[in-house]
Amino acid sequence: MLGVKSVLLIVILFSFSSLAIEINELMYDSEGSDNNNEFIEIYFENYLNLSGFIIADESSNDILIEINYINSNYALIVEEGFNNTNFNASIYSAGATIGNGLGNDGDEITLFDTNNSVIDSVNYLAEWGADGNGKTLEKNKDGEWKESLLEGGTPGRENSVYDFSYDYSALEITEFMPDPLDNDDLAKPLGEWVELYNSGENVVYLGGLVLYDNYDDHELRVTSVNVENLELCVGCYTVVYRDSDGDFELNNNLEDEVRLYNGYPVVESVLIDEVSFSDAVEGTSWGKFSGGWFKVAPTPGEENVYTAGCDWKLELEMSNSIFQGEDLEFNVTVQREYGEAEEISVKGKIEDVFGGLVKEYSPWTDTVVTTERTKGYTPNLEEGIYQISFLLEGLSCSDQELNDNQVTKLIAINPQYKELDSSLSIESLYLGNDEEVEWGDQFRAEIKIYKGSESKYSVQLYLEKGGEKISTTTKFSLYDEYKDYTLTLPIQLIPNCNQKVEDGQATLVLEAFDLRAEKELEVVDVDEEVCKDYLDYLKEIEKAVEKEVKANAYEIVELPSSVFPEELFKVKVQLVGDAKEHDYNIWSYLYRGSKCYSCQDGERESNLQQIKLRENEIKIVELLMKADLEMEEGEYKLKVKLNKDGQKTDKEMTESIFVEVEEEVKKEEQVVSLASEEGGLELSSPLSSKSRMGSSLTGGVVVYESSSEKARELIPYILVVTFILLMIVVLWKK
Repeated sequence: MLGVKSVLLIVILFSFSSLAIEINELMYDSEGSDNNNEFIEIYFENYLNLSGFIIADESSNDILIEINYINSNYALIVEEGFNNTNFNASIYSAGATIGNGLGNDGDEITLFDTNNSVIDSVNYLAEWGADGNGKTLEKNKDGEWKESLLEGGTPGRENSVYDFSYDYSALEITEFMPDPLDNDDLAKPLGEWVELYNSGENVVYLGGLVLYDNYDDHELRVTSVNVENLELCVGCYTVVYRDSDGDFELNNNLEDEVRLYNGYPVVESVLIDEVSFSDAVEGTSWGKFSGGWFKVAPTPGEENVYTAGCDWKLELEMSNSIFQGEDLEFNVTVQREYGEAEEISVKGKIEDVFGGLVKEYSPWTDTVVTTERTKGYTPNLEEGIYQISFLLEGLSCSDQELNDNQVTKLIAINPQYKELDSSLSIESLYLGNDEEVEWGDQFRAEIKIYKGSESKYSVQLYLEKGGEKISTTTKFSLYDEYKDYTLTLPIQLIPNCNQKVEDGQATLVLEAFDLRAEKELEVVDVDEEVCKDYLDYLKEIEKAVEKEVKANAYEIVELPSSVFPEELFKVKVQLVGDAKEHDYNIWSYLYRGSKCYSCQDGERESNLQQIKLRENEIKIVELLMKADLEMEEGEYKLKVKLNKDGQKTDKEMTESIFVEVEEEVKKEEQVVSLASEEGGLELSSPLSSKSRMGSSLTGGVVVYESSSEKARELIPYILVVTFILLMIVVLWKK
């Protein structure tokens, strides 16, 4: 039979083991830690008073004394001087030091109960981590000791590494970019990169992993700097960027490798995954599929998409749709989206509005293109309307997106299109019913500006009285020449709380291009409420102005209210910039339901323009459009779309436009003129629907016949009148 003492010992040991007491976290080298003191964290499922327990290192041991009780699952064993406030843990003192002071190069720690029985122990090594960097060693759910993710560790709460698996068997390399379009060593997200995928059932911590090329000393360490998140979730992808690293480098033409190890150097680490490759193609990544590795269109951080064949596209770039003639310039670009380098041929032509051939181009014939080529042209065209088109031919690969192999754009040539002299005017003031404004108030003014042949770009609007400014100055920039601008701008008056400036007549001043426009108004009455809380008032006004500017950052300022089938017309869009430079793509189309009625070759982006908007710039963009021939009479929608800085979501503006259908269509008689609102400058060319005079327009699109066309139309009448006069003369002589 067992003695009483033996039974008691068994009961005590059983009760301790059922409590699952364990050493859970270590701060053994506190240099770099805010607390600057060592500690040991003990975890148990249910609280147990550890007073009288013994903590020991390899050199000495200490009896634990409870100095602060908290009913939690954690207890901290600390040395003298430890700041033990704000911890969800009971605190136990081990004396001046824990043991003989925990060793920085490794030590053995043991926890004994009051009967001198071992409860738990750990023999840690500095190579495990947390060696003087302010972090701790923590246990994860698999019982592995890992360096904490947080500085100072997690004393009194769940370990930062608890849920993370360090089983790397589920990690795999799934995609990599050996030859990006730009330089290989650029900072992320440019340059070379490698994609990793977690196919396992646990979150994997990536810190400490290392990528290598085919040289063992060309390492790329995975850190929080070159990867978005060191915690790779289940079924997730992440991208490790080269990010200017000078060692790791993937070859473009020669054979090379991408290798993933669990550390550095290679000889002391375990290989996780590797892939060999050769013959990289610029801008194309290698992607992993069930059937092996293939060159594909890049999908960094996302599931790979197999792209069989290739995709080549054409782009036609020009700064405008309407030109004087000598200023016409355009670039045609052929570009490989994915696939191998190809021998490509591109043909182009310019046609008049009747389809007559004006010019032909062959920018490339059986030319090997790796990524892209661009060629520019400056044709000299007579006044009229033209269609420019280019077609990509003879690809040996199977192009998966044939709709971008052809580009078409309409242009107009009008020698008188650009008025040289600039002008400006203040059209209206929005002051309220009494036509007066109070000190400290804000009002709006509608202004019109035409910028002609002018290099200056600054515009200012302000209020003055007696030669002194009594408002803030509204400033903006107009860089584009030969443009009309109609703007409604805010003016903020000073509060004049000290009444230094008398009430009375003031002058609103608009200055630009060495020109000045003025408009008089009355300023009266200091607003006591405004003066009382003027700073708060200004903040509210500033927010309101900012909101208004954002709301009117883009708008359609000119379009016809109605058009005829196959009529050419233009739409003006105004863009208002802010304190940063932005890039825009902008295009427009007519539609009803799901069908487009102005799309060249079925492309809704056929009149796309690429625009750069500088700081505080206001820009007018003119989009040339042509209504389809087969259109029924009725209401249609005109949509203008903008993409700002490559954002995922496009901005949209939609207006209604009416299509009129005439009974008789005489192609040879129609002439369309697109003219500026102020000058009525003539741009004419025959089109294939009947001409009209004085159509209903919201803006400066004017449709009328040129002088030469009018003269031609009068010829039959002149002949008739001449014949009648001749008959009168003959009869009179008889």
